Amino acid sequence: MLECDASNIPFPDEYFDLITSNLGINNFENPEKVLSECHRVLKTNASICLTTNLTGTFSVFYVVYKDTLHELGLEKYLPAFMEHVNHRGTEESVRELLVVNGFLIKNEVQSTYTMRFLNGTTFLNHTFIILGFINSWRNMFDETDKQTFFDALERNLNAYSKSKGELKLTIPLLYLECIKK
Repeated sequence: MLECDASNIPFPDEYFDLITSNLGINNFENPEKVLSECHRVLKTNASICLTTNLTGTFSVFYVVYKDTLHELGLEKYLPAFMEHVNHRGTEESVRELLVVNGFLIKNEVQSTYTMRFLNGTTFLNHTFIILGFINSWRNMFDETDKQTFFDALERNLNAYSKSKGELKLTIPLLYLECIKK
């Protein structure tokens, strides 16, 4: 097993026949550099297959999150919040990113995944949320505001869930199969 930074892949040019990435593009610090490296290490006419979640992921959650910032007068965190929400691409921007980096899109599938939770407490304590999201949400805050915000967020998510019968979150997904031009 090799562990390395995808923006500097330690293999020679035109080495691989296939690269796969599951939910990587929007989590890379520099997706352009990563795709450039993928292009470099792929053989001509080799494939890259990837999935990514798009803008609109967890939109209901992020509305409650933003409303909680306003409720508590914590607007100073809005720029970091907006950067976090908007770091995901759109269908068009992901396609463009691949094309600009020398890939030809051969197949595309769009779908939506739904996650359902009893309430905000269940959501915030779910293993997937803890592993994939909670630190990025918590790291937006100064220590003095963190606990106050997350207590209020949990309370607001629980109130929302109670009014709707659940906390239903959608994740728009895009799957692309491409070849190196």
